[in-house]
Amino acid sequence: MSDARSRVLQRVREACRTARVPEATAPELVRCSLPEAQWLERFRGELEALNSRCSVVSTESALHELVHSEIAGKTVLGWDPERLPYGLSGQLDVSRSYLKGSADGEAKAAAEVGLTGVALAAAETGSIVLMPRSGEPRTASLLPLKHIAIVRADQMRADLAQCLEELQGQFGESSQVNVITGQSRSADIELSLILGMHGPAELHVIVGP
Repeated sequence: MSDARSRVLQRVREACRTARVPEATAPELVRCSLPEAQWLERFRGELEALNSRCSVVSTESALHELVHSEIAGKTVLGWDPERLPYGLSGQLDVSRSYLKGSADGEAKAAAEVGLTGVALAAAETGSIVLMPRSGEPRTASLLPLKHIAIVRADQMRADLAQCLEELQGQFGESSQVNVITGQSRSADIELSLILGMHGPAELHVIVGP
């Protein structure tokens, strides 16, 4: 029997004997030691290993062009334009083809692409962290079959622990914290992997300058 298992069972026995639950001890976090210069490469590699797409652009204009090519001719459900990074608000045709969180439920459910920014990104696992709040609806990252997430270069962190430590002071401003690592997938049914079961089947993360 492993030491960890033995400790857990001993805590259960003690709680049953005394009818008191022992005070929990917070585990020591194992931190990522990856140098900052390698964060972007690691982030991209982790995403691509999950069959998600990661594009890195060096200029704001290149980012605008890439986003436009991805959403052209499609119905988009996104954050309020002014909440998007890199001045994208001025590049979007905010009309019937661009829906905000306040749009009709049926219209949002029919959107083809979700467009969001992120709160932070974790290089170690290729994860993006979103904290839904006013103007940043969670539905944009959950309902459409394709999710495009824009990451500013200065939002990259070593690991998820660093992200959550930095964001914990903002938890009260959001209804939840969403950690997204690759596109939605499930193998609950007959162990057959299905993409898009509980969310987008495609994830495209664009990292800006």
